[in-house]
Amino acid sequence: MNDPPSLHDPEAVLRYYAANPQMLVFDPDDDDNRSAPAWETKATAHICLGDLPAALKSLERAEAIRKIADPPDSVHMDRLWAVVQFLMKNTTEAIKFHKSIVIGIMDGDIKWTGFWGGASDALDLIYYSRNVDDFALARSFLSQLQKLKRKNRPGPVALHVIGELSQQDMLKQLFSTSDWEEAKAIASATVMNRSFLESAAFYSALGCRIIGDEEGQRELMRFCANLEPTYQSVSFLSRYEVGCSFRWVRN
Repeated sequence: MNDPPSLHDPEAVLRYYAANPQMLVFDPDDDDNRSAPAWETKATAHICLGDLPAALKSLERAEAIRKIADPPDSVHMDRLWAVVQFLMKNTTEAIKFHKSIVIGIMDGDIKWTGFWGGASDALDLIYYSRNVDDFALARSFLSQLQKLKRKNRPGPVALHVIGELSQQDMLKQLFSTSDWEEAKAIASATVMNRSFLESAAFYSALGCRIIGDEEGQRELMRFCANLEPTYQSVSFLSRYEVGCSFRWVRN
């Protein structure tokens, strides 16, 4: 069976799953658990098309599957759920989502974290919440996480946001250059590098917001929003910030 089409064509993605509904059915004998990612991809296509209620339903279907298939001490809901809640003006729900993950990791209830050990959840908590206590919680979490001797630790992006690494040094660690346009050219080689660049730009804009640099925040948000998206949280949030359509069109 062919893979689903690119999310650059969200209608084609939805047609693919309509024609292949078996891809959305949970199979307990499938060690790769392909049905949950399928629902998440379908949700992402709905976001691209602006159908947020449909995206929410798809993400909740994926969560139900992950609760069965994944370890109990992992995060079962995709982070796009918080994005959709935020876009639907339910900011409190987005804050609660990321705050609960940060606290869960700190308390030891959540052990299966993302690539950066939960740092992205702390950064998203800072983005969604303007509460000083939430900022202090996120900063304390990132500082503690950095001290742990573990594989998944905060990367240079998180360290930049909390002021422990300059923007130039962050870029150099990620792309061996301190220039955003040069980093863009380097990152174009792989989807993973493009996702790192999106995150670097978006959260650097967040760092600018923290220190009151409104011009820097606007410039970096525009830079992030104009990148070819990898359809992660920051892909949609940056486009929301600058008023772009969620559907990407190649220039």
